[in-house]
Amino acid sequence: MKIKHPTLNAKVHDRDGYFFTHKDMIIDHLKFWEPILANTPSPCNILEIGSLQGNSAIYWLNNFNCQLWCIEPFGRTKSVPDKELFLENICKTGKKDKVNLIELKSDDFFSSKPDIPLLDIIYVDGSHEADFVARDCINAYQYCKIGGIIIMDDYKMPRVFADDKIGPKPSIDSFLEKYDDKIEVLHIGYQVIVKKL
Repeated sequence: MKIKHPTLNAKVHDRDGYFFTHKDMIIDHLKFWEPILANTPSPCNILEIGSLQGNSAIYWLNNFNCQLWCIEPFGRTKSVPDKELFLENICKTGKKDKVNLIELKSDDFFSSKPDIPLLDIIYVDGSHEADFVARDCINAYQYCKIGGIIIMDDYKMPRVFADDKIGPKPSIDSFLEKYDDKIEVLHIGYQVIVKKL
């Protein structure tokens, strides 16, 4: 049940003191993530493409000794205070100093040739348009360290919900085919999880 946020003009879910206007986006995936991510080094470097209100960012910060990069341009929905909720939720973790918020589209971030370390985990959950997904998958591979994990979301998203009516699946399939000898596929379901070889 949603409640009124104490300071923002929004109805929110209170999940363990964190506020979101949407349902928990990752809880159903944790049964697949946790065995795969169990051997992630500590400390580690994690990047997510698409952070919205901080649902997955909170998971990374609360479960890994990590430096976290969050690529999120915000502003997708003018009526929802995504940025305010993200910043509030990150502050509540007590680990905001571990977070690098990048308020750009992923294309703009990667085209700037960012000076970041190779990454242990990359979570691709940004734009659902096929062209963007294709570039996000390739960029994720390039910035992932050998042995690192790439999680690609919304593989089985119904095409009708995708902004371009194509969706992520064809782009992810193309990535899997192109990089077949350079990755190990660890899971295929609503998400696809691969390890870079």
